[in-house]
Amino acid sequence: MFAAIHVPDFALQCVLRHEPELRSHALAVVDGRLPACVRQMTAAAREHGVAPGMTTTQALGRCPTLLFRTVGESLLGPASALLLQTAETFSPWLEATCEGVVTLEWRDETPGGKARHRGPLERAQEIVAQLASCDFAAQVAVAATPALALLAAHVAEPVAVVENAAEFLAPLPLGLLAADDEQARSEAEARERQEARDKTLRLLHRWGIHTLGAFSALPRDQVVTRLGVRGGDLWDRATGGAKRPLRLVRAPEHFAEAMELEHEVETLEPLLFILRRFLEQLAARLLASYRVASTLQLQLTFRGGAQHAREFRIPAPTAEVDVLFRILETHLETVTAEAPVIAVALIAQATRPEQKQFSLFETGLRDPNKFYETLGRLQALLGHDRVGTPVAEDTHRPDAFHLETPRFDEAANGSRMSIQPGPPLQRYRPPLPANVQVADNQPIRVFSEKAFGEITQRRGPWLGSGDWWTDRAWEREEWDVQVGEECYRLARQGSAWFIDGSYD
Repeated sequence: MFAAIHVPDFALQCVLRHEPELRSHALAVVDGRLPACVRQMTAAAREHGVAPGMTTTQALGRCPTLLFRTVGESLLGPASALLLQTAETFSPWLEATCEGVVTLEWRDETPGGKARHRGPLERAQEIVAQLASCDFAAQVAVAATPALALLAAHVAEPVAVVENAAEFLAPLPLGLLAADDEQARSEAEARERQEARDKTLRLLHRWGIHTLGAFSALPRDQVVTRLGVRGGDLWDRATGGAKRPLRLVRAPEHFAEAMELEHEVETLEPLLFILRRFLEQLAARLLASYRVASTLQLQLTFRGGAQHAREFRIPAPTAEVDVLFRILETHLETVTAEAPVIAVALIAQATRPEQKQFSLFETGLRDPNKFYETLGRLQALLGHDRVGTPVAEDTHRPDAFHLETPRFDEAANGSRMSIQPGPPLQRYRPPLPANVQVADNQPIRVFSEKAFGEITQRRGPWLGSGDWWTDRAWEREEWDVQVGEECYRLARQGSAWFIDGSYD
């Protein structure tokens, strides 16, 4: 059993799902060739006489208020991936048949060996409903062969299950055979096949054959004799007997939405409106495939070619629109640009929902996403280099560290730090200035607010230096000294002495 998912006027629907306000307008999608020709159009444009194949000049002559849009791979690619991802939730055996068409095979059992309890009609209705949640109006048909399912999908309202192929196909118009039934290897091959089909169909119309039933009534051997092998292939499709294996593909793992803006965006509000709509569509697709977003990648293209790209790691992977939207909003409030935005893309890396069980004495953040949202706002106010968890740098320079965004999802390191024997050092923050008398390059007396008097015991010196090849060169001399009954860490940098801490 095969099911064909057909999205009529696929390129037009790709435009309208990003610009829904144009659904009631006279709009035409044109190809990228010169002169540009109309591919698909809205109902309002069709009422004014606009038809496929017209040049833009001819179309404007029929409808002076006609709007034009071109559709590139940046729009068709994510939409095609959406179709495959939706189909994959119903069957792992998929074929990207042609633009806007996905064919899948349904078997009596799932890959796990469990029998299916839903009938083909219920499953087809679920596919239509799932694509409708992503703003696509689809038609789905179920039949015994891929070719028959595709023919039925073109006339489904919006679902159809073909049980008797001859009765179902007989009244259908012959023009349905003009549609591709499998993906061409190149654009030249697709154009050649289309021209051959159109030539054959024009000849059949001149013979007075206008329906699939009338065509299938002809003897196949006579059709092949007069129309050649391609005519025989069309006859097989018209009778529902054409059989072929599917060219199986896998649905892409990433989820993306992209849009080239017709009008430049100069303020934050319209950009956030577009991103909110992107997130709603991505969330619907993620939930349908039982996935959540682990990262978000935002790409902005400005007039003049400059780009801004930023990847956001989601602390607790989720598909909640509000949570993801706040992450983008917090970041964009800190972004300034010298040119308006002309293109937007949002890519989500999908993963399975996490299930984490803490040990008896282990705790975690109650709401990691809320915490990271607050952290992002603090970084926007204070700067990214002033908020985070201090991490020691790979150097012997004292107190050398930098701040990193804290991560609570990493497993704790099971190895324990080696503890050196001896009393702990209590550091003074900041170190205390001191006056030190030196004899024979050794400190003998110290005067400060913490230590005052003669040094009775001393250990050292311990010398350290580094970064001499940069403008941050440092040099340090350290001593452990005893003054009275107390022990201190004494240090000198350049000509300045200070007390770094005391031993407990």
